Amino acid sequence: MVTGVVGKSCSGKDSAVRYLVRNGFHEINVDHLGHEALEVKKEELRAAFGDGIFTDGHVNRKILGSDSDLNCQTVILQKLMIF
Repeated sequence: MVTGVVGKSCSGKDSAVRYLVRNGFHEINVDHLGHEALEVKKEELRAAFGDGIFTDGHVNRKILGSDSDLNCQTVILQKLMIF
């Protein structure tokens, strides 16, 4: 069984996950995986979207997210995020 914990900012997701982990569940933090994928794939993202998506050498998620080509982002990042 796979259970996802979702919700708005500051809604208690981290607390809920800590409770579940303490009670035997395993955690896969997709947010952390996404950050790692951005670092691993940053040169592919640079080739697709240009230098404008970078701030201080790192992919700026807000800028990247404002780009309308979500399909391209998905193709580049999904291989690392789906297992």
